Amino acid sequence: MVDLHKSKEALQNQKASIKDFQKLNTQNYKLILSWLNEWEERSLSRRGHTPDAKVRIAKTLAKYYQISKQLMHWFKDVDISKMKREQMITIRDNIHTLKNPLPLSDKHKRNKRKKLSQNTIHDIYRKVLIGSKGVFYHVSAHQHLLAKEIFQIDQRTDKEVDDISMDDIKKMANSATLPLHKLWLWLLFDLGSRLSETLLLTRGAVTTTETGKGRLNYEVTLKGSTTKSQQSMSSHLIHQEVIDLLRWHLDNLDNDPDTTDRTRLFNFTPAMGEKVIRTLSTRSGVLAKPTKKQPTPHTIRRSNARYLYEKDYGLEEINTRQGRHPQSKELWRYLRIRGILNRKSHERQDRLEQFELRDQVERQQEELRVKGDHIRSLKEQLKQFMKETDAQFGGVEDVKNAVADIKKALRNFIAKKGRGQAGSA
Repeated sequence: MVDLHKSKEALQNQKASIKDFQKLNTQNYKLILSWLNEWEERSLSRRGHTPDAKVRIAKTLAKYYQISKQLMHWFKDVDISKMKREQMITIRDNIHTLKNPLPLSDKHKRNKRKKLSQNTIHDIYRKVLIGSKGVFYHVSAHQHLLAKEIFQIDQRTDKEVDDISMDDIKKMANSATLPLHKLWLWLLFDLGSRLSETLLLTRGAVTTTETGKGRLNYEVTLKGSTTKSQQSMSSHLIHQEVIDLLRWHLDNLDNDPDTTDRTRLFNFTPAMGEKVIRTLSTRSGVLAKPTKKQPTPHTIRRSNARYLYEKDYGLEEINTRQGRHPQSKELWRYLRIRGILNRKSHERQDRLEQFELRDQVERQQEELRVKGDHIRSLKEQLKQFMKETDAQFGGVEDVKNAVADIKKALRNFIAKKGRGQAGSA
């Protein structure tokens, strides 16, 4: 309870200090504050039932309030809801280089500068700017997509993502002394699932399907708590060895009278599941490349994505098999670092150019709209002038008659003058 009291007190202090930044830009203040309130309500409704959860939520929200003060300082000269591409790029560069840092209090002036950690910048990108229900979520759809393209997390080129090949998987499988450990390895690789999702597999999640050649295959339904859709996801097995091992394991389970659809396939804890992979790696001498570290269950998940891509599976299909949204960009992180998806950077540049062209079209449409308003204004002024002329000269018809009389008199005068010159000659 002491920790909860301290966390709430720190949160109240951050809420009180954020009000000082309202004068920088009132519109941005309201926008960011609405996101913070929405995040707090959503978090408390989902996870805020236990004291530990309330402590974590209070600490996280206090951190977001602190980050939001820095954001409002960066956005003080622009309106977030009406930002253009050039302004977004400027703000992004300021975040990268930490230009225009937050003014320091007296007790922090000795540090000369308030530095932001890499995790803090990560939160600025994903959760505050473009994350689910983030700041840009509250603006128009076009601005939200543009912000996603510009403010997406830039992957560090010096950060190497490790994976292992199909031959390494076979070496690790051959070194297993227990069939259940071998099945655990093959299921992780074949499904490309997360550790928690594989641990939650039950007997009812595996169904038998018949292939076109009369052979039996299995369809495994993952229903893990970490899947973004929070729904079941079915995946067909593609390797014969994992099919044979799974058939053997299911036969053993079915022979047990206590087996139900809720019976777990693996009575592992997360630590046990990771230990099995480390043990197989030590026995076979397999290390992940290029980091030369022992593989983890998530390393095998990345290896599954790489293997499927090399087997000409589509990116959307790989995302679906691994429990992500079909258009998710997390797969790029698995593949682009090793040079497989370099062309995606060109596609991203093309999309940015499309957004820029769309901005130009919108600006031209705005200019045409302004010109149209000006022309309509001139027409209204002309109508008003004609009304005033009618009132002053007795109507348009009278003016036309007067003009016609003047033209007739001019023609008569010219004709008389021409006859007079001819008679004198």
